[in-house]
Amino acid sequence: MKKFDVAIIGAGPGGYVAGIRAGQLGKKTVVIEKDKLGGVCLNYGCIPSKAIIHLAHLYRKIKWLNDLGFEVDVKNIDFKKIQEWKRSVISRLIKGINFLFQNYGVEYINGVAKLKDKNTIIVNSSNGEEEIYADNLILAHGSKPAELPNLKFDGNIVIDSMAALELTEIPKDLLVVGGGAIGLELGCAFQNFGSNLYVVEIMDQLLPGFDREISETLRKSIERKGGKIFLNSTVEKIEKNSSKAKVIINKKDAKEEIEVDKILLSVGRVPNDIKDEASKLGILTDKKGFILIDEYQRTNISNIYAIGDITGPPYLAHRASKQGIVAAEVIAGMKSAYDYRAVPSAFFTDPEVISVGLSYDEASKNRNVILGKFPFIALGRALAYGFSEGFVKVVADQESKVILGMQMIGEGVSDLSGEAALAIEMAATLEDLGFVMHPHPTLTEAVMESAENALKKAIHIINK
Repeated sequence: MKKFDVAIIGAGPGGYVAGIRAGQLGKKTVVIEKDKLGGVCLNYGCIPSKAIIHLAHLYRKIKWLNDLGFEVDVKNIDFKKIQEWKRSVISRLIKGINFLFQNYGVEYINGVAKLKDKNTIIVNSSNGEEEIYADNLILAHGSKPAELPNLKFDGNIVIDSMAALELTEIPKDLLVVGGGAIGLELGCAFQNFGSNLYVVEIMDQLLPGFDREISETLRKSIERKGGKIFLNSTVEKIEKNSSKAKVIINKKDAKEEIEVDKILLSVGRVPNDIKDEASKLGILTDKKGFILIDEYQRTNISNIYAIGDITGPPYLAHRASKQGIVAAEVIAGMKSAYDYRAVPSAFFTDPEVISVGLSYDEASKNRNVILGKFPFIALGRALAYGFSEGFVKVVADQESKVILGMQMIGEGVSDLSGEAALAIEMAATLEDLGFVMHPHPTLTEAVMESAENALKKAIHIINK
């Protein structure tokens, strides 16, 4: 029986990062993955989706160049060739992870892992069955797309996000069921490629629970480009043939029928099932099957840790990676813990959306707060980029001026999320953010000016 200090089940952005960090800290480590190194994020989610989203964004920019006087003619979009390029990006990143594993002495096994007891894992791989003993276990099993009782994946018409990223043709008419981040990211991308986009959301806004003004800005942007949004609505019935589906949408006060080529079902995620194994070992989970952990990523069993999607939302790769680092460091005896205060959410819709910390509504529930806002229409770099849609918001405590949260919508705002997270993590004040000299002309100036606006001294807008 092989023996390790740390055994990690799952090689997604939580598992492989935990493996690398444990290896850096001198722990004998093994990472076991049943599918592909990098997990869903690298192979079917974060990376391939951003690759496709980026190309869709460039395609929209080509249309804008024509408006400016450039004669650029795209005669055809070879989506099969795009898929080849996407796969080459994934391949390079996987090679990078393998190199790091080898450098830090991390063993990798491609196989199916089952928990036998709190220290033993049974692994079935191409080499047969073997048992592995580890002093510490890190569970990084991940999650999978959820279905609806009346709407199930069929791999043809009704697809999940993974299948959407493998399409070799652009759907003429695309229905996204669920107005959350994943569905809207891909919906916006295919809309930029030319798909007629429909979105059905059961709640009264896109991105439910998010800043409503940002949600409304995104809705208007999608509709301005020809998309149709159904809020307070559900899919009542679908009738499929081999290539299309008729969909009856139940709206608040009426019904509407549409015909589409593809239905992207994106209504949340559920944990990959380890219910029986967890129950056998006495690992505590919530009602939905997500594993319960403390700030050190420990389960109720002292040598078993859990990270990433298997611990519940938010389903973010960088969250999983941070949790993986914390778990590895705690195992190594370091003082490390997970801090939920400044977890950035970045949605690669068109326009992009980010949120870090508290929104105005959340922050104002139990304290007095002030709000600063700066629109991109007043920013030189934004206008030079060819967009003026969107804004930056900053929320701060009224008395101390400590920044509590930041929300943004606009082209390129995902690259501003790091500054927002740093400001909140360091308990920066509005004065701190406004005092820092931000380079001109850049999008970062909008961050500075939003803080200055909260203090009624922004330069390039009227302070109200």
